[in-house]
Amino acid sequence: MALVGPYFVDWTSYRADFEREATHILGRKVTVNGAATARLLPFPSVTFSDVSVAGGPDGEPAMTVETFSMDAELAPFMRGEILIFDMRLDRPKVRLSVGQDGVVDWALRPSTPYDPTQITLEKLTVSEGQVLVRHGASGREHALTEINATISARSLAGPWRADGTLRLDGARTSLSVSTGKADESGAMRLRIRAEPAVYPVAVEADGDIRLESGAPHYRGQFRLAARNQADGELRGTEGATFPMTARGEKAAPAYRVSGDFELDHRLLDVTSFRLETGPLEDPYTAEGTARIELGVEPRFAITADGAQVRFDDTQSQSDKVSGLTLESRLAAIEAVLADLPKPPIPGTIAVKLPAIVAGDTTIRDVALSARPAPEGWAIDSFAALLPGRTTIEGDGLLHTGDSFGFAGKLLLAVGQPSGFAAWLSRDVDEAIRRLPSAGFSARVDLTRERQRLDDLELILGNARFHGALDRHRPAESTASISLDLEGGALDVDGLKAFASLFVSESGMTRLAEQDIDLSVRAGPVSVAGLTAEKVDTVLRLRDGRIEIDRLALGGVEGASVSATGIIKDIGNSPSGNVDAAVVGADLAPLISVLTERYPQNSLLSALRRRVDAYPELFTEAEIDLVASAAPGRDGSAALSAHGKAGGTVFSLAVSGNAEPLFDAGRPMSLTISAKNDNAEALLALYGLPTLPIGMLGGADTTLTARGTLSEGLDATVDFTSEDLTASYKGTFRLTENGAEGEGALTLQSSDIEPWLMTTGLGMPGFGFGTAADLAADATFGKGLLTFSRIEGSVGEGAVAGDINAALEGGHPHLTGAITLDSLDLVPVVAMVLGEASLTGDGGTWPRTPFAGSAALPFSADLDVVAGTVSAGILGVAEDVSFSGTLGADGLRIADLRAAMHGGTLTGLVEIKNNGGTGMVSGQAKLVDADIGSLLDGNGIGGRADVTATLSASGKTIEGLIAALSGSGTAEAHDLTVSGLDAGAFPRIIAAADEIGRDIDGPRTAAFAPDLVASGSFGAGEADLAFTVAGGILRAPPLRLATPQATL
Repeated sequence: MALVGPYFVDWTSYRADFEREATHILGRKVTVNGAATARLLPFPSVTFSDVSVAGGPDGEPAMTVETFSMDAELAPFMRGEILIFDMRLDRPKVRLSVGQDGVVDWALRPSTPYDPTQITLEKLTVSEGQVLVRHGASGREHALTEINATISARSLAGPWRADGTLRLDGARTSLSVSTGKADESGAMRLRIRAEPAVYPVAVEADGDIRLESGAPHYRGQFRLAARNQADGELRGTEGATFPMTARGEKAAPAYRVSGDFELDHRLLDVTSFRLETGPLEDPYTAEGTARIELGVEPRFAITADGAQVRFDDTQSQSDKVSGLTLESRLAAIEAVLADLPKPPIPGTIAVKLPAIVAGDTTIRDVALSARPAPEGWAIDSFAALLPGRTTIEGDGLLHTGDSFGFAGKLLLAVGQPSGFAAWLSRDVDEAIRRLPSAGFSARVDLTRERQRLDDLELILGNARFHGALDRHRPAESTASISLDLEGGALDVDGLKAFASLFVSESGMTRLAEQDIDLSVRAGPVSVAGLTAEKVDTVLRLRDGRIEIDRLALGGVEGASVSATGIIKDIGNSPSGNVDAAVVGADLAPLISVLTERYPQNSLLSALRRRVDAYPELFTEAEIDLVASAAPGRDGSAALSAHGKAGGTVFSLAVSGNAEPLFDAGRPMSLTISAKNDNAEALLALYGLPTLPIGMLGGADTTLTARGTLSEGLDATVDFTSEDLTASYKGTFRLTENGAEGEGALTLQSSDIEPWLMTTGLGMPGFGFGTAADLAADATFGKGLLTFSRIEGSVGEGAVAGDINAALEGGHPHLTGAITLDSLDLVPVVAMVLGEASLTGDGGTWPRTPFAGSAALPFSADLDVVAGTVSAGILGVAEDVSFSGTLGADGLRIADLRAAMHGGTLTGLVEIKNNGGTGMVSGQAKLVDADIGSLLDGNGIGGRADVTATLSASGKTIEGLIAALSGSGTAEAHDLTVSGLDAGAFPRIIAAADEIGRDIDGPRTAAFAPDLVASGSFGAGEADLAFTVAGGILRAPPLRLATPQATL
């Protein structure tokens, strides 16, 4: 009314009338100190500048306006109505006092000839306004500045509406106010909505305001809800942005507070409030009360309890935050605490909630009692249950703002470490999973720059430790950690993983990037999957430099390890030196555990395979190691070791440039020498399958190599024993597929049989000694070993060819082609059927049962060419060639071609062992054979073509013969029978006639045989078909005829 009333005067009186009427209405002297202008057409308009209203404290004006203007419509004025369609106030400034009794000194009683209901204010624009409020009850003054608002009123009696922004004691706020009309009791409906910029909340109050003896009293309901500060925008084709239009349902605010309140000049009393989170239809709730006293000593008291609350934008977002890291959670907690308004007045907060749901987290049994403090909050007590059955309790001072931190007592008891770790971190260390429980209690002082834990009691599983931890992280320097622990059982992996969960993201790095002072005395201790019965270590890390003053590990899988040394520049190019010693009765358990811990390490995996194959390889071990590396990428690095293990005395030296052990492209040199009185250990060390059968004597070996692992090492290997020497000279390199290389291989042995038997390649018939002298070009890699251009001799026969060897099913498999002077197939058949089953026992055929399965030291698919092939009772063939397959199914010979009995033999044969049942099948064709040779020289001559198809099965050789079945044909050409003269009958008759009537049998026998045997029977051509069944060959009668006789 004070602003609008002056416009109701007769404007034709202009400035003087305006001052007079305004003074009368306000009861305060109104003065226009500046210019004044007015016009009637096209609509009434007035403008005044530098207007002041007297009555302020200390003689100051109660109100000043730099400029205001008004535009009205003339037509409604003619009807007795006033329509002000545009009014503007520039930089108005108002001083307002609220007395001790709550009375506002601007209580206005307008006196005007116009009815307020007949005056309409369509638009009032306030620019850069100020209101200074002096609150008598508290003695404080509050400033409303930068007021920019648009105001309208259907009539001066109401309703009113105002929308704009202002700063309340410096805090920017968006404000919306609307009123109704005063009712008969003088109460007016007042609705206020405020959105402070500094807090992501919206506050809305709706109720009745009335003046009681000049003092305002406001009563009603309020609502407070979280709001989204980020409004989505899209960019159009012209480059301008515009707000997005939501088409779906608007998401519920993350949390909502509503309740009843009463407000006067001394007290804001929230008689009840309800906090809701989660979905609107089924919210999580908490209820409480609050009081804020506004007197000289203001204070507040808030209490809350309820069923459950949820802090989350939407319930569906819980999946998005699952697996957040500890750093993220601590940062989020800090952000939440930073957003929480800390009352500038004393008071208390007491909260008891069964559960708080925040994203993927449910915090149970929350109890908090806190008071504002100058530094933040004084936590009188705090307790809660975190995920993983974790109890946290504490009390102390929580610092907020730039010095965020906590100082006080803290206890953390974790009943399920794996669940707690999974909540804090995306990756759960296996050490955490193994812990049955964990926790600590300490006096703590935690800030961004420093975390100190004194009187630390640390529990990891069943172990309990005492000590202190101090981590310092200056803003401009390297973080440092000092840890001093003493106790019993300790899992260092678990300790590292557990401690890393409590490191904040701000300035927090891995332990390797910090300065560390570590002193630990404990036992047993588990490190990287290994367990040491005792550990005593003192080490320091400074700027990438590790100084190991003492490291003693006792009882590490049966071994003891000790080391001292200095390692520099860990993060870039390590340098320094380390002296270590390993002593153990058997290093096999240590190698096994290390392989399980580092399954990708090819060296450990290779050692594990060798130990599994030959358990005595690393017994009674005493090894000294010295490692050194010079600084710089081109500096030298060396590793040397010497000692003994498994009876092998060895020395090793590796040298190169810039970490040759880790950079496969850098030059290096390697020398290894080893000697053992039992060559089995050396064979096992090279990775060859080795049987401890004690057939070998001593041996020594050396390996030298120079080059790069990636491009190739020029390597030389020598292996020497009393009856065998072997050497390899070629290249060796490491690729993604493993080791590869090629070179020349030589082997000489006076008796190769014990070496083959030791490596599992023994064959039937061994025991008489076999010399070997072989040379070949060897290539290995990608699981394949190739011997090309094989030359030499085995036994007394020459050998040549190309053979590829690979492992299939754990056994060698040979492919390729080989040429031999001679080959005996009997040992090969013995591998399929069993050697004992081929040995005679006095009967016609051996009756020893076949072996239960084929015993093959290797399998093969070979093309064979041999000068002679011995096939036992089947005889010897010459100029033989065939394709042979030897495997678990048995022996198959295909594409057979050979010279036999003066003819040519072709065909195939297959021998199988099916669980102790032998099965034989074959097809053969013998063309142009010498019948005399075929029938072992029994007086029948000529040439023959023979075909046969035979098969049999049985448990013994005798059984196979008895079950033999099949069929065949025989064609004879130029067939003759010696000692059978077809023309002897006439001479026999003549000789009988000479004897006369006294001829008889004895007299005939005296002359007839000589007459018959004096010639031959020339039968010419003959055909014969035969069958075999039950081991018996059956053929029809054969009739041979000549002009002189028929046989």
